[in-house]
Amino acid sequence: MNGQRIAALTGVRGVAAIWVAAFHGYSLGASLLGGPPRSHVPGLREGFLAVDLFFILSGFVLCVAYADKFRLDFRTSLAVFAIARVHRIFPLHWATLGLMLMLVASHPHVWLGPGPFTPNAFALSAALVQNWNPGTALAWNHPAWSLSAEWSAYLVFPFLVYAVNRVSSQRVAAAGAIIALATLAALILHAGSNDLNHVGPPGCARCLCEFIAGMLAWKAATLGDPHSTRGAEILLAVGSGLLVFAMCEPAYQLLAPFAFLAIVVACALPCRSADWIFGNRLCVFLGDISFSIYLVHIAVLASVAVAADTFDVVHSGLPIRILTVLALPTSMLSAAYLTRTFIETPLQAMPRAWVSSLGRKFARATPTLRETR
Repeated sequence: MNGQRIAALTGVRGVAAIWVAAFHGYSLGASLLGGPPRSHVPGLREGFLAVDLFFILSGFVLCVAYADKFRLDFRTSLAVFAIARVHRIFPLHWATLGLMLMLVASHPHVWLGPGPFTPNAFALSAALVQNWNPGTALAWNHPAWSLSAEWSAYLVFPFLVYAVNRVSSQRVAAAGAIIALATLAALILHAGSNDLNHVGPPGCARCLCEFIAGMLAWKAATLGDPHSTRGAEILLAVGSGLLVFAMCEPAYQLLAPFAFLAIVVACALPCRSADWIFGNRLCVFLGDISFSIYLVHIAVLASVAVAADTFDVVHSGLPIRILTVLALPTSMLSAAYLTRTFIETPLQAMPRAWVSSLGRKFARATPTLRETR
């Protein structure tokens, strides 16, 4: 498993990205076609749960890519990890932030997100610390709040992976993952809530608990039987059933991260069902461009909203409104593919070249896995 590209995990990432994009895009589509409110559409109304899947998946996949490298050479891997993360995240983040700046400046009267759209919030967003302040968590490109939360997890990842590498019992690792998620549930219940839709500093706690759970789940998976297909199938079935229950019964929404944990582990193990559902070409393609989908979809939605406002599409005939709605997924995927091709991929190649120039030792430590966001 270590250092490998696992198709089903890539596909899961793609499904999660589409779920978030649909969650945010539905309201615009419904306003043009007269659909029911998002809160009345099962599946879409819980789209924010995809962020929890991302957090768990991120902890898991970063361990796949880096855990062994940190165990063999902590200092070298620390430098490589930092360089790779910066080049993975910031170029596309800054590009989408710049696009949002242009849209806000040119069309201030169009609703482009919860904001605030202030210079201070822009500076915090550019540094990816906007989510650390409750007043700016959803500023500018508001899905980036989760990226800001993950940035805080990346800062402690080298020390967390040091601790995870010292775990030698599968039961201890599995119990630790469950405890991490139970801790999150306890914190949310203590705050008087029973749902996971929290941003700002509580969102950072949400991220850290799930990120740690993903790391420990990786450890449990590596310490178990790597050929246990039956166990993987059971995990996938249990996780899927638990997720459906958590989505159908909002009072039990806190069970969703446990479901995601089971699904992620199942996808990492030999599992025919997971390979069929998530490891197919479409899902893997979506997974490859998932980071771009996640970051650019709000800018695309905002652009379509500006165009719809400019041309008064809401009062146009039904065919025009249908074409506008159909343009949403097409433009999102096209923009994501282009940014993946011309921003993500070239700039992710740069740190490998820099690391190689520092010597073979750094080059060997550079991960080959296409990492999660």
